[in-house]
Amino acid sequence: PPRRRELVLLWRDLLALLRSPARLVSAVLLALLATALIALAGHGRPVSLVLVACGLSLGYLAAAWLCEGARLDADDPRRSANLPMKFESLAWWHAAVPCLVLLMAVGVPAAVACVVAGDLRPLALLVVTIPVLVGGALVNVFRGSFSPALLVGADTPVGNTAAISIVFWYAWGTVLAVLPMTVLVSSALRSPGPAPLVRAVVIGAGLAAGLGAYAARRAKRLRAG
Repeated sequence: PPRRRELVLLWRDLLALLRSPARLVSAVLLALLATALIALAGHGRPVSLVLVACGLSLGYLAAAWLCEGARLDADDPRRSANLPMKFESLAWWHAAVPCLVLLMAVGVPAAVACVVAGDLRPLALLVVTIPVLVGGALVNVFRGSFSPALLVGADTPVGNTAAISIVFWYAWGTVLAVLPMTVLVSSALRSPGPAPLVRAVVIGAGLAAGLGAYAARRAKRLRAG
């Protein structure tokens, strides 16, 4: 156990993953497969949006599987009552372990491949994409309990909105993370110039921060409820 109270949450998240080695190994394998799909898409001309979206979706699933500690705290907020931080800040703390695991598992081999190829552009995209996917996973983790009102929906000329509301309730964090990064990553892979890469990195960093703040807001509302 760590000697500093501030590190207890990180230590607990690591233990949650080590106690579920199948989850950890599966997440790493999914992340490697996601990276391979995006790399394959980058070598195609034109760049396949479908392959990029599939790769990012698998990467999101890997990030979600690594957020087990956050899920446990969201299911039972009493677990974190004695921690020396506010509950709404837990979303930021819980992002550390998934980001580090993914960066170590995927970033190290990707860095070696980029150095050998003499192109560090994919590495920059990877570094900014991982926090975005983890942020999207945490948005879903802290979404709260399912509301029966979603089953009612609203009647429109094209049908009731209940099914769409339920899908977005489950996949809102996924959509917020995967959809914009699909556009940004595809654009950066499509053009050899620096402008699309810089745009992807800057917007991706802002998106990661925004998703973290959104997850923290959801956590605060969850605790208040």
